[in-house]
Amino acid sequence: MRQIAIRLLGPFEVTVDGAPATGFAYAKVRALLAYLAVERQSAHSRAELAALLWPEQPESSARASLSQALTTLRGALGDRGAEEPLLLADSQHVRLNPRAPLEVDVTRFLAELADAEAHAHRSWRTCEPCAARLRRALELYRGGFLADIAIPDSAVFDEWASLQREHLQQRAMSALERLAERAEWRGAYGEALS
Repeated sequence: MRQIAIRLLGPFEVTVDGAPATGFAYAKVRALLAYLAVERQSAHSRAELAALLWPEQPESSARASLSQALTTLRGALGDRGAEEPLLLADSQHVRLNPRAPLEVDVTRFLAELADAEAHAHRSWRTCEPCAARLRRALELYRGGFLADIAIPDSAVFDEWASLQREHLQQRAMSALERLAERAEWRGAYGEALS
């Protein structure tokens, strides 16, 4: 079964079985995949997605553009003929397959932070497992969310991406501050500065 990895923190990257996936030349195709990956918990109506990415087009044109973007995505992801396709779409809804083997850096980043926050320990300053989780989270944070994707004609998508970017940046800064404070508390000043 193929393994797909999507990197949205920093430059956009998709790999299928470890090899870079091509076919993401258009920003709106990348934006569509990013939106579906981050908002993976539910199906999205075609009308919602069309309005999100093609707000200036008449509804029929926007839906046609969405259909073309989905076709492009299927090709880029190797979904055609796949045992477990990543994209699930019918005439009304689109979503990413919850059973498909998919790794999204944003999801892993937030999971590492959540695990560190939920871990029972005497003091986070002395908890090596929590420090390791924070370091793993920060390794995933290669830069701002969707740093190289801009959709200038969609204010709604731009607002969504900006809110995600700010939230994720705040979480990264908080993790970095905790690691620096932990290093300072331990007297590891060189570690605190790096």
